[in-house]
Formats: sequence, C-alpha cells, structure tokens
Amino acid sequence: MNLSRTMLIGGALAVVAVLLFLGLWWLLGALGASQTARLFTALCVPPLVILGLVALVALTRRGQSGDAG
Repeated sequence: MNLSRTMLIGGALAVVAVLLFLGLWWLLGALGASQTARLFTALCVPPLVILGLVALVALTRRGQSGDAG
C-alpha cells in the first residue's frame, strides 16, 4: 500500500515539474527573454518548488508526530 501511495505522490510531483517547466518556458518566451535565461530558469525553478512542497509536508508531519525531539 505504501509503495502505491509513494508512486502516486512521485507521479504527481513529476507532473507538477513538467507543467512548471512548460509554463515558465512559455511565459519567459512571451516576455522576450533570451534562450539561455529561459532554459536556466525553466530547469532550476521546478525542482526548487518541489523541494519547498516536500519540505512543507515534512515539517507539518513532523509537528503532528507527537514526539518531543
């Protein structure tokens, strides 16, 4: 059961990353950014967003565990 839940979460994060990449690529192209800036931004921002989401979940679950340390 945990493996399927983990696979669903991983799949959802992968979809989020791809959509962020495509959205940033399109947005920066519409704003007239250079190819280098578009590629660098579109490749670096989605992993940072995913890191933030995972960190947020980890911190909220850590507070719910009931352990004092």
